[in-house]
Amino acid sequence: MDKISSNKRYLIINADDFGMCHSVNQAIKKLLEDKVITSASIMPVCPWFEEAAMYARQLCEADIGIHLTFTSEWYYYKWGPISNGKSLTEERGYFPEDCYYFEENARNEEVITEIWAQINKVKAAGIRFSNIDNHMGSLYGLMTGRSFLPVVFEICRELGMPFRFPKSFSEHRRKSVPKLQLEEFEKLRDLSLAKDILLIDYLVEYPYQLKSEENYKAYVDMIIALLRDLSPGISELYIHPSLDSKEIRAINPTWEKRVMEFRVFYEDRVQRVIEKEGIELISWGDLKLK
Repeated sequence: MDKISSNKRYLIINADDFGMCHSVNQAIKKLLEDKVITSASIMPVCPWFEEAAMYARQLCEADIGIHLTFTSEWYYYKWGPISNGKSLTEERGYFPEDCYYFEENARNEEVITEIWAQINKVKAAGIRFSNIDNHMGSLYGLMTGRSFLPVVFEICRELGMPFRFPKSFSEHRRKSVPKLQLEEFEKLRDLSLAKDILLIDYLVEYPYQLKSEENYKAYVDMIIALLRDLSPGISELYIHPSLDSKEIRAINPTWEKRVMEFRVFYEDRVQRVIEKEGIELISWGDLKLK
C-alpha cells in the first residue's frame, strides 16, 4: 500500500478470540478468506488453538496477532497457562474469570514467563504474527490500576511489534472511566510512544445490549454510525465473531452477539458506507509502512 496519509481514514477490522472454539475458528477463517476483515488475534492457550494455527498457516497472507490471555471467562469452558505460574490461576487451576482477581494475585515474574510462553507457542506453530494485543484488557490495570503494560511494551520493542493501544481516547472512554484511570492510560500511552511502539490512533469501542435477532438492524445501524464518525488516522474496530452452533450456544450465554458480529460486515449497506466514506481497510502489518 501507499504511505499512510494523516488526512485519510484507515480502519483495521480485527476478529478477536481465534482459537477459542471450533465455531469461532470457522467464522474467522471465512471472514479472512472473504477479506471481510483485515486481521485476527489468536489465543495460544485455548482448546482449539491447533485448528486456528492450521487455518493461519493455510491462509499464509492473513494478518495474525497474538491475543495474550490471562483470563478464562466462561464457567464450564476453561483454559489455563502454558507455563506453571501458580499465581495466574484460581482454585480449579484455570485462569480466573475476571481481571480483578488476576491483577490482585498475579506475580510479575510469572506474568512475564507466561507472555513469552504464549509468544513462543505461536512461533513454534509456524505462524508469522504482526502485532500483539490482550484478551479482556487483563494487562491494562483496568480494575485496580496495577498495569503490566510497561512489561508488554518492552517485549513489543524487543520484537518490533505494534500493540493495541490508542494514541487518543474517545469521548466515551473519557466519560466512562475515572479521571485518575484516564491519567494513568495517558502515562502508559506516553511510555509506549517513548519506546517507539507502533500504536493506532483510535480504538473503536461499542457497548451494546442487543440480545436477540430482533435487534440485528439496530446493531447494523450502530456499526454504520461508527464508520461514518471515524476520524482521520488509523482506527481499529475489534469484533468477536462466531457461526451459530450448539457449541457456541453452550459456551456463551450472549452467543447471539457473536453471530451478529460475524454477519455485520457482509451487509451490503455496511460495505457501501465504507466505500462511500472513503475508508481504507488496512491490516496491522501495514502499520510498519508508516
